Amino acid sequence: MPETRQLDSVDWDLLRTMLAILDHGSFTAAAAALGVGQATISRRIAALEDAIGIKVFERRSEGPALTPAAQIALPTIRRMELAAAELMAQLSSGVDGLRGDLSVAVCSTSPIAGIARSLGRFQDEHPGVTVSCHALGDIAAPMFEVTTARPTRPTHLNRRLLKSRYVLCGNRQLAATITGDTTLDELTWVDYHDTVTLGALARWRSVHAPRARVSMFSGSPTTLAELVKHCGVVGLLPGWLVDADPELFELHALDHPDTPAADVWLTAHRSLVSIPFVAAAYEHLEHDLSVVMAR
Repeated sequence: MPETRQLDSVDWDLLRTMLAILDHGSFTAAAAALGVGQATISRRIAALEDAIGIKVFERRSEGPALTPAAQIALPTIRRMELAAAELMAQLSSGVDGLRGDLSVAVCSTSPIAGIARSLGRFQDEHPGVTVSCHALGDIAAPMFEVTTARPTRPTHLNRRLLKSRYVLCGNRQLAATITGDTTLDELTWVDYHDTVTLGALARWRSVHAPRARVSMFSGSPTTLAELVKHCGVVGLLPGWLVDADPELFELHALDHPDTPAADVWLTAHRSLVSIPFVAAAYEHLEHDLSVVMAR
């Protein structure tokens, strides 16, 4: 008895060719229906028989017929054909037919407000897609991540969107006291913890204002922004965050070296980007966030 093999690596085109021969009654008619040569049909059937380890067709005067072993698998293959047809119908229904649950994880140094607006626009265009947004680390396997940490996983599709520039800022009262003679060392600072994503900002302050008093520390730009607004301290904040908050003021009068800029990345597992609604979301975010994060 022939040894059967696993079907998980069988190309759908091989099974589709088998069904075409059954439906059209001959190798020649199947070739015409599929738009290929008869030799291609013969090669596909040979490849199918090799893949599953059984003979598929018997040659008879009235035309090819399935062997008893292949006949057993026919109902399952017909169900696969129906499922493939349903899938193609869904994909060809256009953008409005996209359906799915999209999860996005965002790091605290990314432009959260801009990302939220971008996701809202995506959902307006694709109401069949449910969107959930999380802090990075809150869920185990988000479909996308927006992060300022350089992606290193080869299994992921990574796009650098833009550099997000950090600016030196304070609240309204502090900004009114700054003159061209004010030095960085004279100011009271809120600084970042020296982490992987925030270490460059902490080092910038220690290099350019080494004698300044640091009265507070923060682990995220959004928390640091609140300290700047309410505690009369200065700190480095992403430009997008300063632009979005009328209580934050860039200290233009201060003479200081160029402030750091962080690359903002969009990353997703390559296998997920092959799913239609995920691919549409990735393309939307890649384009939209590049505009949002111009500063």
